[in-house]
Order: sequence, then structure tokens, then C-alpha cells
Amino acid sequence: MDTVGASKNRAVEYPVNIPWIIIVLIAFSVMTYVIINVRKEYTDSRNRLSSTSIKQAFDNLNSGICFSDEKGRIILINYLMADIIYSEIGHYPQTLSEITALFESDDMGELKPSNGSVWSFRTVELKDNNLSGYKQTTALNITEINEVNEKLKQENQHLKQVNDELKVMLEHLSDHIREQETLDLAFLKACHLTQ
Repeated sequence: MDTVGASKNRAVEYPVNIPWIIIVLIAFSVMTYVIINVRKEYTDSRNRLSSTSIKQAFDNLNSGICFSDEKGRIILINYLMADIIYSEIGHYPQTLSEITALFESDDMGELKPSNGSVWSFRTVELKDNNLSGYKQTTALNITEINEVNEKLKQENQHLKQVNDELKVMLEHLSDHIREQETLDLAFLKACHLTQ
């Protein structure tokens, strides 16, 4: 036996029957096998769609969306839609009727939460035969469009006011021209009579 290690006071003997190179090669092979399989598993998991990855993608949308079953129960809702409705009714919605109650019509409409944003809501029935009775409700942020429309409305009102003022000015100008023509004609007649 060879002495491989030693403590402070005495030598410790280990039986070494396998050459060290074989042990190193086996350890290297096992490590390589583990690394390759871990990497392959990691790559496969990144490329595989899971319910978690679908929900994360769903929650990262910049519009609100939810799906409800034929009984009106919400079966899937993203964070944004849940937050918009929570800000209006004080709790997270469980049914589609809690969302539709915010609007006068069944096909939804616009909602202006207290944060100043404007959202357009629409509900449609899904057409696929396997999804018969299921509905999709979306909320799109139309704040910028609404602001542009408001500015256009203000500009149109201003243009109408300017146009009305121009009409009045043209009427006055027309009256003024007629008066001037009448005066000019009277002056010419007076000049003609004096001659």
C-alpha cells in the first residue's frame, strides 16, 4: 500500500489499486455527461411552451384581456385587465358580468379610470367550434387617440369661430363696398349736375 495522505501525527494509508489517470478520466466523463445533459434540459425548457410561459407572455401584453366561459366565469385574465377593473369596482373580477356592468351597452364602450387614462373595451364570442360559448374581452389604451381627438375638436371649434368672424367681416365689407359705391355714384351724379 502507498501512503496517500497524512495527519499531523501519523501517516494514513489508502489502498490505491487503480491508476490515477483512470479516476480522473471517469470523473471528467461524468462531469461532461452531467454538463451536457443539464445544458440540453435547460435549452429544451427554454424552447418548450409551458402554462407558466404562456401566462407570463399574457401578463406582459400592453392591453387588457380576459377570457370567460359559457357561464360568464373568467377563466383567464391578465394583470392589466384585472388592475383596470379592480380600480373601478374595488375587487378583482370573477365574472364577465362584473366587467359589463361598468358599461351601458353589451358590446362595451370606453372607460376612464381615475388615473386619467382612457380604455376602450370590447367583447367578442370566439368562433372556433371547440370554444363555442367562450368570450374574449379586450381593453385597449386609447388615451393618446382621445387626447388627439380632443385637440382636433378644440381646433375645429377655433376654426369655426374664425370662419364665423370672417363671414361677419365679409358681410360688413360687402355692406361697406355697397355704401362706397353708392357714395361714389352720388358724387359722380353731383359732379355731373354741377357741370
